[in-house]
Amino acid sequence: MLAGAAEKTDVVRQAIIGPVTSQVTASVLQLHPNVTVVIDGETGERLKRKENYLYVERMAEQVEHKIGI
Repeated sequence: MLAGAAEKTDVVRQAIIGPVTSQVTASVLQLHPNVTVVIDGETGERLKRKENYLYVERMAEQVEHKIGI
């Protein structure tokens, strides 16, 4: 998923951590086992709990390194 523009921060937040709902169709991506979300820096700075996302990213990189992906 590619998302940008600071005015879309609320929609991006709902898609990533909100409930899966037809009101935010991108939220269904939460159910996919292999999704990468790419957002611009300004939107990323506006997300709450961004430390959690960064932690998950670091853990995924460590797992990939250990299993040789």
